[in-house]
Amino acid sequence: MTFSYINTEVIGKTGILTLNQPRSHNTLSVEMLKEIKEGLEGFIIDDAVRSIILTGNERSFSIGVDIKELESPASRGDLLSRLKEVEDILQNCKKPLIAGVSGYVLSSGLSISLLCDIILAADNSRFGYPEITLSMLPIDLGGNLLERTIGKSKAMEMILSGRNMDAVEAERVGLVSRIVPVSDLLADAIRTSERIASMSTFVVDLAKEALKKGNKFSFEEGIEEDRRYFIKSLESKDCEDSLSRYISKQS
Repeated sequence: MTFSYINTEVIGKTGILTLNQPRSHNTLSVEMLKEIKEGLEGFIIDDAVRSIILTGNERSFSIGVDIKELESPASRGDLLSRLKEVEDILQNCKKPLIAGVSGYVLSSGLSISLLCDIILAADNSRFGYPEITLSMLPIDLGGNLLERTIGKSKAMEMILSGRNMDAVEAERVGLVSRIVPVSDLLADAIRTSERIASMSTFVVDLAKEALKKGNKFSFEEGIEEDRRYFIKSLESKDCEDSLSRYISKQS
C-alpha cells in the first residue's frame, strides 16, 4: 500500500511505521491519522509481523495534532474522531508496540507514545504537553496517561506550566524505558523488537495482557492475577517444550 504521510516496512518480524512529514514536525492531521490507522491495521492482521515500531525523524516524533484543524467545529470533530481511532487501536493492540522517539514528542505525539508498551528515547528527545500556552488542556486522554505514568506532581507541573522534559529526566521518572544515541535509535528499536519476537508468542501476549490489567486491581488482587497468569504460562506447550530443552541441557 502506498502512503503519502507515513512509511511502512517489515524487517524480519518487525513492522515499522514511520511518520513522514518532517517539514511540519509530523503534525497529526486528519489525513495522517487516517494513514496511521491503516498502517497499524495492516501490521495487526499480518501474521508475519510479531512486533510493531512507531517512529518519526531525528527532529521530531510528532508535535501533536494540527492546531488549524481545531478551529472550526466540523474539522475539530473529524480530527478528534480520527485521533480516537488511532488511540483505540493502540490501546487494544495485542502485539507489542515500541515507540522509538527523538526530537520533539509533544501533545498527542506524546499520548501516542504513552499508549505503546515500550518507549525508547533518543538522547535529543523533549517531552511535553504545551497546550496550556494556547489556553487548552491536553487533547483527549493525555493528562490521564501522563499522571498514571509519572505521578500527580510531575504531571501537574508539566501540564500547568507547559514545561518540556528532556530525555534524562524522562528516563529518571519512568516515562521512557531507555535512552539511546539518536543515530542508533531505529537499530536499537529493531533489536529490541526482534528479541521480543523471538520469544513465545503465546506467552508474550499473556505477559502484555497481565501487565495492562495490573493497574485495575488492588495489590492483593494483583498478586492473585499474577499467579493465575503464571500458571497459564506454565501450562502452555511453549513452556513445556522450553523446560524440557532446559532440563535436558542440565543433565
